[in-house]
Amino acid sequence: MHRNFAKSRLVTLVVLMAILLTGCRDENVQFIQGNWANGDVHYYSEWIFDRGSYVQQSTIGVGNNQYQSGNYQVIESDGDSLILELYNKTVGDPLEDRTQIKIQIDRDNDAIKIGRNTYFRVINRTLEEVQEGRQNQP
Repeated sequence: MHRNFAKSRLVTLVVLMAILLTGCRDENVQFIQGNWANGDVHYYSEWIFDRGSYVQQSTIGVGNNQYQSGNYQVIESDGDSLILELYNKTVGDPLEDRTQIKIQIDRDNDAIKIGRNTYFRVINRTLEEVQEGRQNQP
């Protein structure tokens, strides 16, 4: 009896670990990791996703900077669509700490869409990279 109980606990543990590890390997979640930017000479906005943490920052004109960071968890991942819940945010009302964002993924153009804005993957975090991303779109 004791062996069967120990064996069933081990099997349960292995199954739970497999589920957790599979969730971490979601293609959409892996795709969004890194820096994404949108902008022009008057506006620059950036999202950074890093294994459960995020940063969102924007500059509009001169001296008008917005910044928030926190954590995210995946609510839904289906096809080329991802819904994240943002929490532990550095701005906003603690009672309304959780918000959701929908991300549309465009693998062909190495881009994501959040709201009405398309963001392009950037390495050096420059406006030139954003412009190159725009030029590569059909």
